[in-house]
Amino acid sequence: MAPYAHIDKAGGEQMGKGRLTVIAAALAVACAIARGIPADPAREQTAVGLRQGYLTGARVYQTDGPLDPQAAVQAYLEGQYESYLTMEPLDLSAVADAESRAVKNELLWLRLLIQRRRLLMNSHLCYVPVRALPYTIVWIDESELKDPRMEALGTPGEGEMDLHFIITGEAGQAYPPMLAVNAQHTVRLRRDSGGWKVTLHEYPGASRRFGEAVPAVPSNRTAMERLRMEFARLAADTAPGAPAGAALYDGKAAAAYAARWMQPPNPAYYDIGDWIGNCANFTSQCIRAGFGGGDSPQGGAAMTDEWFAGAGGGSPAWENVGKFWDYAMRAGDFGAMIVPTAASLRVGDLVQVRSGSGGFNHNLLVVDARTLRLAQNSPDCLVYYADLVNTSMRALRPCWLA
Repeated sequence: MAPYAHIDKAGGEQMGKGRLTVIAAALAVACAIARGIPADPAREQTAVGLRQGYLTGARVYQTDGPLDPQAAVQAYLEGQYESYLTMEPLDLSAVADAESRAVKNELLWLRLLIQRRRLLMNSHLCYVPVRALPYTIVWIDESELKDPRMEALGTPGEGEMDLHFIITGEAGQAYPPMLAVNAQHTVRLRRDSGGWKVTLHEYPGASRRFGEAVPAVPSNRTAMERLRMEFARLAADTAPGAPAGAALYDGKAAAAYAARWMQPPNPAYYDIGDWIGNCANFTSQCIRAGFGGGDSPQGGAAMTDEWFAGAGGGSPAWENVGKFWDYAMRAGDFGAMIVPTAASLRVGDLVQVRSGSGGFNHNLLVVDARTLRLAQNSPDCLVYYADLVNTSMRALRPCWLA
């Protein structure tokens, strides 16, 4: 059933009407849904699904007329969420600039995600979320941005404008990757026939997912073969023997730390921020907690001469995705084993991903083995393993620290 949304506005609320039309075979069902159009820009807008537009039987997202900038952003997000939930591609050209390379890449990436989710669900290889969750858009000013993204994006051109916002959601829930809850988003829009269309969507992790050319959607057969390899049940390596006196790893303690400090970050540690990326710093903190290091870096417990951090920053092995892996695989004071496939992941395991042919560039920590829910920073939110599309994966299991 299609979710609904409402818009809350300080000092009053203006409600209009929209509709959602779904045609399946020869059956047409129409239902009216409330549609909110604020007279002035609203600071917060809460949504759980189609709000600004409706669908036709050809899976085309339509609106009743031109949309103001905020409504266009809402429509772009809710259209992607609808496509994510139904696992069916959706034509968003009514609210997205079809000539924009950035938009083309994002929507092609979404098609890859839809295919992956549908195949994983049908094959029962792993948990795939299907329940719609409410989220809130909190609009912010450019002065509130915490990174220098605007230096990279440049000034909007003639007939363009930028909107900035944060998406918040229910605590403890994993949302679709493109919503990147708790993170700062920037959307650039272009005026089109009296309304506005999205030309770019920037948030922590966006460039990692679809900043470069996104591969074409493979055949279902090819994609399924890759998934079977990704989830193959292979024999795991033998855990390295722990020396006398070594601290043994507790994955549940690492996951508990992740739940406490994924968002907001632990103030006892230096926060690298989203522009450079805080993911490795965060997972190192979690792993240290799994070795009994606690929440404070003071005293240097459960650290080594090469893997350490404090309020002023951390070592390369602590803060860098690739350097941590290299350290964990060769260090004599850090015992770890490679996890062969996603089917063997446990709570507290470290997952690293990469897109394209570059190096691995993002760390996540498994916090729930049944659903393969992962904690991360940059963005500071939970995500399901099922939603890690257009990536290569490798994983390790910390075992002991001497």
